[in-house]
Amino acid sequence: MGKHLGVAVEDVDTPELKALAAAARRRQRRWLATILGGTTIAAVLAGFVISTVDHPHAARHHPPAAMIVLTLVALLLVLAAEAVLCYWLVKTGRGLFKAPLALGLPYRDRRVVLKSVRRGTPPPEPTLRAVGLRMAERTIRYRKQTIALYGVFAASQAVNALIPDRPGWLRGLSVWALGMFLCALAYQRVLTAGARRYLEQCRQPRPEDV
Repeated sequence: MGKHLGVAVEDVDTPELKALAAAARRRQRRWLATILGGTTIAAVLAGFVISTVDHPHAARHHPPAAMIVLTLVALLLVLAAEAVLCYWLVKTGRGLFKAPLALGLPYRDRRVVLKSVRRGTPPPEPTLRAVGLRMAERTIRYRKQTIALYGVFAASQAVNALIPDRPGWLRGLSVWALGMFLCALAYQRVLTAGARRYLEQCRQPRPEDV
């Protein structure tokens, strides 16, 4: 298959693909740090607001300061453990947490590759075609895990939206998150179908290779 792509896709040590893989790992770690940092700040603020305001009789039932501090500390410890786990999974590059090769590309080229995989039409440029092949293979290989992950998140948000005595803004946030995860599920199905077509196209020799 590498002959049809113009790049030895199976050879990770080719200079161009090796440079893309290194850039992808660096970018993934930056994104992870940004997401975890933002999530931690948002979770702490939300926990503080809920613990002090979100009570039907907030004026008469103020939680003690020690309880608020213990709640925030426990929340921070859980988030820290999750952050360490995510960083370890990303650093070891195992399975679904391995940095996609497309992350090493500039933004415009990443869009080209993603659009090509979604439409099932490999681009003519050899490097982008090779990266698209990696993305298509990854999409097919981890499709079940990805769908299961989105399904679990969607189910959890549905449960959150149905919890009684939940304030309107928090219920609305859960409904919004549920909608986002359902859209992600639908998009994943479209992407998987496009990835299958992409792989079929890559198996067919191009006119210049015949």
